[in-house]
Amino acid sequence: MGHTIKLAVQEQYLRGDTMAQKWEHAQALGFDAIELRGAGEGRFAARLPELRAAASAGVPMPTVCVEMLHFVGDFDPDRRLDAIKQMKSQLSVMADIGGRLAMSPASYGMFSTRLPPFISPRSVEDDRAVLLDGFGQLAEHAQRLGVTIAIEPLNRYENHMINTLGQAVDLCEQVGLPSFGIAADTYHMNIEEADLVKALNDAARWIRHIQLSDSNRLEPGAGHLDWSALLYAIDAIGYRQELAFECRLSGEVDGVLPVSVQHLRQLASSSLMLPTHRRISSDIGDLRATVAPLLASIYPDRSDEVCRRILALADDYAYRLRGRRSRRPTQSTTYLITYGDAIRRPSETALHTLGEVLKRHVGDVVSDVHLLPMFPWTSDDGFAVVDYRKVNPALGTWDDIAALAADYAVMFDFVANHVSSSSPWFVGWLAGDPAYDGFFLEHDPEFDVSRVIRPRTTPLFHEYGRPDGTSVSVWTTFGHDQVDVNVATPRALVELTDVLLGYVEHGASAVRLDAIGFLWKESGTTCLHLPQTHAIIKLWRAVLEHVAPETQLLTETNVPHAENVAYFGDGQDEANLVYQFALPPLVLHAFVSGRTTELSAWASGIGTVSPTATWFNFLASHDGIGLRATEGILSDDDRQALVDRTLAHGGKVSMAVRPDGNQSVYELNINYLDALATPEELRSDTLVAQKALAAHSILLAFLGVPAIYYHSLFGSRSDLAGMAASGISRRINRQPLDADQLGVELQHDPRRRAVFAGISRLLEVRGQHAAFAPYGSQQVENHDHRAFVARRASGTPDEVVCATNVTSDTVTLPGLSGIDVIRGEEFSPLVLPPYGFAWLRPTHL
Repeated sequence: MGHTIKLAVQEQYLRGDTMAQKWEHAQALGFDAIELRGAGEGRFAARLPELRAAASAGVPMPTVCVEMLHFVGDFDPDRRLDAIKQMKSQLSVMADIGGRLAMSPASYGMFSTRLPPFISPRSVEDDRAVLLDGFGQLAEHAQRLGVTIAIEPLNRYENHMINTLGQAVDLCEQVGLPSFGIAADTYHMNIEEADLVKALNDAARWIRHIQLSDSNRLEPGAGHLDWSALLYAIDAIGYRQELAFECRLSGEVDGVLPVSVQHLRQLASSSLMLPTHRRISSDIGDLRATVAPLLASIYPDRSDEVCRRILALADDYAYRLRGRRSRRPTQSTTYLITYGDAIRRPSETALHTLGEVLKRHVGDVVSDVHLLPMFPWTSDDGFAVVDYRKVNPALGTWDDIAALAADYAVMFDFVANHVSSSSPWFVGWLAGDPAYDGFFLEHDPEFDVSRVIRPRTTPLFHEYGRPDGTSVSVWTTFGHDQVDVNVATPRALVELTDVLLGYVEHGASAVRLDAIGFLWKESGTTCLHLPQTHAIIKLWRAVLEHVAPETQLLTETNVPHAENVAYFGDGQDEANLVYQFALPPLVLHAFVSGRTTELSAWASGIGTVSPTATWFNFLASHDGIGLRATEGILSDDDRQALVDRTLAHGGKVSMAVRPDGNQSVYELNINYLDALATPEELRSDTLVAQKALAAHSILLAFLGVPAIYYHSLFGSRSDLAGMAASGISRRINRQPLDADQLGVELQHDPRRRAVFAGISRLLEVRGQHAAFAPYGSQQVENHDHRAFVARRASGTPDEVVCATNVTSDTVTLPGLSGIDVIRGEEFSPLVLPPYGFAWLRPTHL
């Protein structure tokens, strides 16, 4: 099945003395509506009685196309003011007769930089100021009336200011009102856009109207445009308004227009079949077979429609990224977790500085960089995203991201669950912009939230003011400035899917799904880990496999271990990587308690997932040390001991609300290396470094892919001053580093030098041994409660036995012998000094 399109015809082609008679002719030709022509000098306003009568008689007249001698972007100030006045009048008429939109170009026939004299009498900056002022006034007027003003990009020979949809998008974002959008014309697009389908996709959220004509300005079908591809794309972006014929004709009205209309309707009805030249692979049918049942489980009543849109996105990105394939993790894969501005140098772009420092000091010690959110944001150190599709100017540009991606594989952070309260999505929704209908969740007394689980103690709903003076209460899992996106609205999911694929287009080899477990909300449930959430992740994995195979999808769900592992799905169909949230607190507990009993018992249940999925292992991150994963593993006394260690260092403890209203410890806010030591032990840089390396020897021996936080790699300390100054607990472990000072300290600071050199050596050795393959095997052994022992690749020629002493005792392990591949020493039996570790190649192999 395809889809139904609504077609409009401009009134000048129609016979009749009245609009009612013209409407009869339009229907006979096969059209669904009439597009008006808006003459200037008050002539359109003078038609108001006639148009009112036609509207009362049921004539559909949703849009008007301007027909004036001067426009909003005119060089002459008086003509410019008159154009604004005339357009306001046209908007008022459209509001009066129940129409929805008036459109205008920036100018027409006034000047072209492609024709003599080539140099405009007004600068680009002044052009933009004029357009912002003029269309800003019109947008405000339209908003008061409840209608829309749309700018139409014209080709370079007819207008020098706004030629492409992308330029129009920039203007829309600067005006920032939902009453302002884009009128796309396929004739002008054919001249200006390199890829018409991509242009429509990229501008989708601002497109309010579309006009049709073929490549030669004649009716659709009379030129060489691929109407099958265009109609497919138009449907995929969710455009459901009229497609208006604005074209010349290759013959008589009654002869050519019905043929053109029938041609378009036939194409639309079969548009689920992709145009031949757009088909990039034979597996689009396989993708449909995978995603269709997933979408049916998410949107039972609208799955066909959503499936068309998702397939269109997937196929378009696959075409644009044809040949792109990411690299599956190996034993040489290590992620560095960092902010884009974690390392700074005055008067230098932050991302450039980061790349330069990594190349100079880190080199191939790590293979991948996990960039924490690098988008414009308003709070939570990046996790209240204003615009998913822009790089924070304070960090750099997409070019800086591309430069970093040329040296390291890059993981992007996708905060899909929520946006900033300053996001254009939310601001538009508050203003009633139909583009964002249903994107956010209003408080509903009938919606049962009594069982909701969340990691904050703030209210679940917050109040926000609307432009009309009213207010609305909206769902906010993480706080006032982070507003949850409602993916129960299909267009919201399609938009998020486009964002995800856009990240891959910008060079992401992996994408982290932040707080993804909270994505779907359903009355009477915990609103955590719901089946629809799992279905969406499976959908995204399938789409990524189609577009860019081996792109890694990482789920971030800081919850009890049994719940966390569910995000692997069947091991082949959901997350490629799942955070090992139990590992950081259990390793810390081992060092605090002096026993590995709990760590070993838990780790003995960690095994191979599948050839395409494995664990994402870490000790420290930008967040605190989460304790939820230890529920059912550590006793209350053990957990309290970790709390006491944190508080002894001046750290903080963050709480979460349980469904019963009580609070529990959510995370410990402290630098991980400091937490491994007692306050007294912090006086010894040597001891702190030894404990840090011992802990990381467990991390790097563990089955899966390791990730190291930048403060751990560089041996940093807790930033108590930064935490106190900001009042934000997590700032204790988010201190930016001065690039040049870091370079000096890596050479001369005992703690930094020892930790960095030690971890670098461990990573070097790890990459040399196939035993550490992330999809391999792991067998945990119990030799002594003071030592953690894991045998990797057991029974194979690659076998390595990794042992770590978590105490200040000397520990002898009689059952272990071999050559330590880290230092080249042979042991029989293995004797571990205080906080010592070894990776043994058994001598019998």
